[in-house]
Amino acid sequence: MEDKAVHSIPWAFLSYIAKKVITLGTTVVLARLLVPADFGIFAAATVAIGSLTVLSDLGVGGVFVVRQTMSEIEKRTVLGIMLVMSATSSAVIAAAAPLIGDFFGDHRIVTVLRVLLISEMLGGFTWFYENALTRELEFRKRFQCEMAQAVVLSSLSIGLAAAGFGYWSVVVGLVAGWATYTVALIVRAPYRVRPALQLGVARDLVRNGRGFIVKGAVSFLQTNADYLAVGRVLGSRPLGFYSMSYRVAEQGYWAVADVIGRVAFPAFARMRHRGEDVVGAFVRVLQLVGLASLPLGVVLSGAARPFTEAVFGDRWLPMVGPLSILGLWAAARPLQYTMSWFLASQDRAGLEATGSLTLFLVQAPLLFVAARSGGIVAVAWVMLAHSVASVIVFAFILRRWMDVGLRRQWGALRPVFLGGALCWATTRVVAGVDVLGSAGAAVGSVGAGLVVYLLVVAVLEPAALRDVRGRVGQLAGGFHRGG
Repeated sequence: MEDKAVHSIPWAFLSYIAKKVITLGTTVVLARLLVPADFGIFAAATVAIGSLTVLSDLGVGGVFVVRQTMSEIEKRTVLGIMLVMSATSSAVIAAAAPLIGDFFGDHRIVTVLRVLLISEMLGGFTWFYENALTRELEFRKRFQCEMAQAVVLSSLSIGLAAAGFGYWSVVVGLVAGWATYTVALIVRAPYRVRPALQLGVARDLVRNGRGFIVKGAVSFLQTNADYLAVGRVLGSRPLGFYSMSYRVAEQGYWAVADVIGRVAFPAFARMRHRGEDVVGAFVRVLQLVGLASLPLGVVLSGAARPFTEAVFGDRWLPMVGPLSILGLWAAARPLQYTMSWFLASQDRAGLEATGSLTLFLVQAPLLFVAARSGGIVAVAWVMLAHSVASVIVFAFILRRWMDVGLRRQWGALRPVFLGGALCWATTRVVAGVDVLGSAGAAVGSVGAGLVVYLLVVAVLEPAALRDVRGRVGQLAGGFHRGG
């Protein structure tokens, strides 16, 4: 990858760490101040909004990032399309709010949706300038914007929750944080454009964005169908337990795959634009993502009970079952994500979307069956099975269409998988030692599991750890040279 991309990764990583430390701390505090049903109401409302706005940019955001040579009128039309779609989706949400309340069986969601429309109406500007910063690899500026959002959201949500505002504390915090983020993006943008809507240009952008439309829609459905199934079949309280376990489990995924993917996506697109071979770079990125993300999910799975007891308290114990499974889901999900966005960066978004859609058509009915027959634990098992199946399917797609051999992919991930298996077993055993207490068992099991993981990887693939150390040093230098 080019120097600017390499120097952007530490800023993307710092953005994640700082933002998630604030957000995770806020979540833990709110879990002590609010009841599980409050989180269920908020989760149902955000999923409903997401389901109605998943097509809101008509795929032109992805085209904006991938197409490295874009005229001024094309940029203006991208913004115009996003503004029109944000207004349209806002109108659809307002009209559909009562039906959504009926779907979830809780009409408090209707009022929440109408307040969240404030964020949706700002969406056109937010999406455009967020993509502009990504396109130009300006991740230091994006870090500043995300910090402003996280501080406003967290401080306001905690303050209102302490004052007794219940689920409204999270809703108001989200809206205020989103508004802050939008303003910060516009202020820090590398350029500003006036919106336009030239029909010929718009048709070309939308036509080229069809693969991103399908990809975005399928990705959203895949990652939120479980919320829909739990909320529809089981109600707000079980959804509160499930959504909390999901939010905790996904932290490792966001910490590694999303951070690297933010930079790798535009970087791989730029390499393709220059006619460079990206396969070797992709395999190294895939191994790096696996090495860093898999142990995070595995130790969370193994230490689910003591972790929940120590951090959230006894009233959140029903989340232990799904968390122990979703931890393993979080170990597989980053690999799926990395493969997916590599295909998109090489103008194969439509191919990736076809594979994802096929898997989703199997996943969706199974989620509702699982919710009815086995509750939130069974839903978590379906999510894990889907993620593993996706990795296998994408591995074959990469072999067929991108000439990335299965042997080469397995060679990069073999020490990761073997180390992860022994890591999980170690974590599980230590977590079950009652004499340590919940906090001691959580810390001890995670520490023991990670030590075993590093030892296994060091024996099977010592060059991989040396490569990681070298890259960490290289990336750390990026802070001194800008991002």
